Amino acid sequence: GVQTCALPIFTQSTGTTDSSSASVTLAAANANIKTGMTVTGTGIAAGTVVQAISGTSLTLSANATASGTVTLTFNGYQEVLVKWNFGYHAYENAVAI
Repeated sequence: GVQTCALPIFTQSTGTTDSSSASVTLAAANANIKTGMTVTGTGIAAGTVVQAISGTSLTLSANATASGTVTLTFNGYQEVLVKWNFGYHAYENAVAI
């Protein structure tokens, strides 16, 4: 069988939001922010996630409800797959041609 484990990821960044816009400008790039992470902070609607991230440009799944510079909290889960083959082992051999 395959066992899946989820490891939580938590990071914070300062960002500038614009009311009625899904675009956020981060004060600095943060490599720990990934698409699909939940976002919380002042002016961020419940259930909002990261739609896209590139450098300091962040796109939310919903428009911000306030304008300003705020601390944003990002939460996500890394997925780790562990495969168990009880009583059977197979190995692949790479052969150069």
